[in-house]
Amino acid sequence: MDEQYLKAMHPVTAVLHWKILSILKQYDIKTVLDVGGIGKLDKLSDYDVTNANIIDGINGCNLPYEDASFDAVVSIATLEHVKDKIEFLQECQRVTKILVLHWYPFGEWAEDVERLKKKYGHHHPCVLPNGFYTEHGIESFMNCGEHLLLCMTLTPSLKAPEVYDFITKNYDRPYGALLMRACVEGNK
Repeated sequence: MDEQYLKAMHPVTAVLHWKILSILKQYDIKTVLDVGGIGKLDKLSDYDVTNANIIDGINGCNLPYEDASFDAVVSIATLEHVKDKIEFLQECQRVTKILVLHWYPFGEWAEDVERLKKKYGHHHPCVLPNGFYTEHGIESFMNCGEHLLLCMTLTPSLKAPEVYDFITKNYDRPYGALLMRACVEGNK
């Protein structure tokens, strides 16, 4: 793992990558497809990581890989930027053998956080997933307070009384969701 690279990352990104890597270690994973990834996961692990992102012309809803090409498929803060979320999830599931992990901001509290961030100059243009995703094995990972405090380290304008008040009242409210789907042979 490139410790210097980890220290230089956006604090939210670093925490999310650390969580994803801790989950991957629980499985016999050798190959990983990082959908939406731009070269971070491969610097933080010894996995054989393939980055699939729009910058390189790869559409997450139409991945150019055979079925079951990778042991794991990961997306971190990508799902909220995808127009057809269900197609994206199905396509990621198609190309994995063992595990799919998606982390994304989710729900009404995340919407409130995003409004605050935008108001104070830390805009994250996205459409937060709703509906379908609550029925398919998500768990909360990262709460509103953690997220905002980490964002403050890069966006000092977030250090405003309104933001601190929001954190005080809503610290433990969920901000992010982790969708994890393990593949069972014959039942992807």
